[in-house]
Amino acid sequence: MGFAFSPTWLLNELSQRDSAIFILPGGIAWDEGKNKEAIEVARVFLDSGVPVAAICGATAGLARGGLLDCRRHL
Repeated sequence: MGFAFSPTWLLNELSQRDSAIFILPGGIAWDEGKNKEAIEVARVFLDSGVPVAAICGATAGLARGGLLDCRRHL
């Protein structure tokens, strides 16, 4: 059993000014080197003070993108 969702906006349509949190879903694509655009969006959100939540493989994507190096993360 899993959780299915359909995105409402594309990454380039998101604004950190209008968001309370940015959630990155897991999956194997992160280990295949995909989702690099999402990492850059997460960087903008984090630099703006908007929390980013990462599930499963997305945590490795954040780490590979260097986003966890100088930030407290749980």
